[in-house]
Amino acid sequence: YARCRGPFVAEDAGARFALPASHVQLALAAAEQEGDLVHGEIRPGGTTLDWCDANNLIRLKRRTLAKLRNQVAPVEAQVLCEFLMQWQGIHSGRRGEDALLESISQLQGLALPWSVLGAGILDLRVSDFSYEQLDRLAATGQLVWVGSSALGPRDGRIRLYLREQVSTLLDVKPVETEDPIAAAVDATLEAQGASFYLELEAGVRARLPDVNKRELEATIWDMVWAGQLTNDTFGPLRALAKPQRSRGRFTQSRLSGGRWTLVRNLQLNPVDDTRRTLAHANLLLERYGVVSRDAVAHEQLRGGFGPLYRTLRAMEESGQLRRGYFVEGMAGAQFGHVGAIDRLRAAKTTVEENQFGSQTAVLSAIDPANPYG
Repeated sequence: YARCRGPFVAEDAGARFALPASHVQLALAAAEQEGDLVHGEIRPGGTTLDWCDANNLIRLKRRTLAKLRNQVAPVEAQVLCEFLMQWQGIHSGRRGEDALLESISQLQGLALPWSVLGAGILDLRVSDFSYEQLDRLAATGQLVWVGSSALGPRDGRIRLYLREQVSTLLDVKPVETEDPIAAAVDATLEAQGASFYLELEAGVRARLPDVNKRELEATIWDMVWAGQLTNDTFGPLRALAKPQRSRGRFTQSRLSGGRWTLVRNLQLNPVDDTRRTLAHANLLLERYGVVSRDAVAHEQLRGGFGPLYRTLRAMEESGQLRRGYFVEGMAGAQFGHVGAIDRLRAAKTTVEENQFGSQTAVLSAIDPANPYG
């Protein structure tokens, strides 16, 4: 009976075989126990729980997903550009620290040059952006930053994270060093916890009395750009591009301001690869709206696109996402939430209406809202 039809209710089977409801329920439960039947809310708009042959349900899901994929015609590449600017709030007029946190939530984990992050990325998304807002969010523990790589002596790439998500998103790799100064910095912070620079310097000198001040500062910056150290303010990053200030015979270090801590201590609980890949998939969906291999080519995710694709496909099969060919020119499978795809379609109308208008936006080549690079 089940193999010949789709979802059905127990009363239908009872009527077909003229059996009391109690007998039918026992038979259905036994078939479910064997894995032959599936029981649950299967039909949309149903008022009772359905039963269905397990293989038939798989076929129904596959055909439904295939139908949904073919419902949306792909849009042109210029529509994607309009969509990404709307999706990421470019020139949206948003203001305040809440708007800044919302923008940073989309940029989490993306390695961006510090020199461009404020003037060229965040200021396009938050109209009243200021570096003091970043400092306040970091000082209150809502925001953390992690170095990614140096860009000369006065600049480097950093990654921003919301505090409640950093443990899941941040993938800290164990680092072994033969540099005695780096080892002393690590041991000092491990023993003392978060420390101001003067406290850190004193702790290192207790281990290495002859350490040179310039060598110590250079080592700390090397550890910052290697993703091993961070600070609870952005003061050191702001001071890096400025000349050192002298007060008489005293020279203030660029490392002063805020407390230094080990990045690995930001991970409070261990996270397995499956949970981290799922977190990255959700982050990329929040960042781009529509995710494909092209969209994440520069994300530098460990393991590449393969693990992420398997996670996105599983999310589609569970009904959380749509998969299809939504944007012309983007290679491979493309995934997105239904709401994002609807907004992508709406952006096509905006492009058509403004085709002969004069609206212009200037984006950095590394802005994730810029699909052209």
